[in-house]
Amino acid sequence: MLAGALPLSGPNAGPGRAYAAGMRLYFEQVNKAGGANGAQITLVTKDDGGRSDDTLAATKQMLAESKPLALAGYFGNRNTSILADGAAAGGFIEQYRMNGGTAQLFANSDCDLEFLQKRLSESHMAGLSIAQVVPNPYKITTRLSKELRDAIARSQAPDTPVSYAMMEGYINAKVIAEAARRMGPRASREAFTAAMEGLDGFDAGGYPVSLRTDPRVGAHVVEMSIVNAAGRLRQ
Repeated sequence: MLAGALPLSGPNAGPGRAYAAGMRLYFEQVNKAGGANGAQITLVTKDDGGRSDDTLAATKQMLAESKPLALAGYFGNRNTSILADGAAAGGFIEQYRMNGGTAQLFANSDCDLEFLQKRLSESHMAGLSIAQVVPNPYKITTRLSKELRDAIARSQAPDTPVSYAMMEGYINAKVIAEAARRMGPRASREAFTAAMEGLDGFDAGGYPVSLRTDPRVGAHVVEMSIVNAAGRLRQ
């Protein structure tokens, strides 16, 4: 069992739900194939509303009640520190554009692209550049992208739209499941930690992940997504 606190309500609910949905999509595949070393992988989540104090309280509750093998699914810096989050970045971009700002804007992957697409016109979105750390989930550009889309097609009519956050959650689940397989049948937190720290050059579908080196960045993939004049993404 895994447990994690993430925003399922509040201004960051969209990416938070998508992240959790991406994780569950992959765990569903693993479990249908017999699990990891015969064990089913389950993910318990609690809503922290994007508030760091609630993250801590929810985590303590899950550790006491669920006794998970590991904590997983913590979405972005907002769960572990009091830092500016994706909703704040999106709000700034919205306000800047609505007030007549025309400069080209750059944002990191915490910016909630789907939130902006719902709120801003195509002309206001045009020229926005976002540094993404996972492959484009809207196009079949990699084996990983195709795998995600196939998993969505096989799932029970998910009510969460595809997004970059869903792709990130899906990758996270793949890494966790791989570590669970390498851990062997005798599950323990120590064995799981050792398996995670030993991951080196794991191919997550054309997306290499390595956690053996320090600092454990995991992946070194960065792609620029640029919104064109028609409001569509291009790499």
